[in-house]
Amino acid sequence: MSVLTARNISLSFGPRTVISEVDFDVSPGDRVGLIAPNGVGKSTLLRLLSGELQPETGSVSSTGTLAHLTQETLHQPGESLRDHLARRTGVAKADEWLQRSAEALAEGGGQDYPDALDHWTAIGAGDFDERADAVCERLGLSADLLDGRAPDELSGGQQARLRLAAVLLTRADVLLLDEPTNDLDATGLDLLESHVTGYQGAIVLVSHDREFLARTTTAIAELDEFSHKLAVFGGGWDAYVEEKANAGRRAQEEYEAYATKRDSLVQRSRQVKEWSRQGVRRAGNAKARNDEPDKNIRAGRKQAAENLMAKASVVDRQLERLEVAEEPREAWELRLTLPSAGRGSSVAFTLRQAVVSRGDVTLGPIDLTIGGGERWRITGPNGSGKSTLLGALLGRIPLVSGAARSGRVS
Repeated sequence: MSVLTARNISLSFGPRTVISEVDFDVSPGDRVGLIAPNGVGKSTLLRLLSGELQPETGSVSSTGTLAHLTQETLHQPGESLRDHLARRTGVAKADEWLQRSAEALAEGGGQDYPDALDHWTAIGAGDFDERADAVCERLGLSADLLDGRAPDELSGGQQARLRLAAVLLTRADVLLLDEPTNDLDATGLDLLESHVTGYQGAIVLVSHDREFLARTTTAIAELDEFSHKLAVFGGGWDAYVEEKANAGRRAQEEYEAYATKRDSLVQRSRQVKEWSRQGVRRAGNAKARNDEPDKNIRAGRKQAAENLMAKASVVDRQLERLEVAEEPREAWELRLTLPSAGRGSSVAFTLRQAVVSRGDVTLGPIDLTIGGGERWRITGPNGSGKSTLLGALLGRIPLVSGAARSGRVS
């Protein structure tokens, strides 16, 4: 039995079609990876499934609770981390509904109080504060930050952990996740993977992380960038890759067979028509010159030409009845060529006894030299200061003490 069902849904933005006649079913326990090139409509489809957008045609229905965690995290003025998480997980709205229903019940109304209470319980609002403390502590967001810090005061790494905390704290029968792997470190990815694979409800998630999809999904739903339709492949990422390759080969073979048959019929039709025209012309010329006195022979030649034209009509009808196979289209691919630059300084960046501070993160003193043409990888947990270090190297974050110098940067 499906917990989320979409039937024949379509949506356009002006003249641009984004979703076209999509059918989609999600059953309990499904972990569906939603994939497509950027800009094709993955986030739009999630918004349609969540009810945030209404389709132009078709319908979407769900049973039980549904939660949608978007890729972009909006912060409201004066909102603490705890308030932010309560809003993102739906707990704040459930609290408000239950409070209104309880007040109405006290005044003799409140017919929706049982539904409000069931919903409040189902999404885990009753023990939300305790769970939020435990999850944030586990992610390195200390409990004292929950009520004393606004989300926009966090570093980039802490923001990533906060988004992960919202995922870990959300309880719903269907969970829609838009790029949950973005900006997560290895520890965060492990936590997210464990959560997704062990989740009690169904999950539909958008991700470009193939390894994550291979380890967590039970099916892949691909939104086609040309037809704007959805194709679902069971069995997870590896099965999708194999079936996609097989489907591509079959489509190419079917198109080549169709193209060969079509070209053969077109050529045959042209040839027969040309023979017919030549026969009619010869018959007419012979009559005009009166070089064939036998009218029966002349009539026979004319009939033969007409028969050829009839055969051409038969070929044309065969061509019309030929089942068309669409030519496989190649997906858009970014191809970028950068011209080589002239050689700059032999030293790209230098830090000497540098101390840099950003929010709760203080780095240093650091001594570092990066030579021209070298390739460095900066690793560390979310919130450890990777972006802060890059900002110091680029001169975008001022040093508390020490010195920084950069060579020619391109």
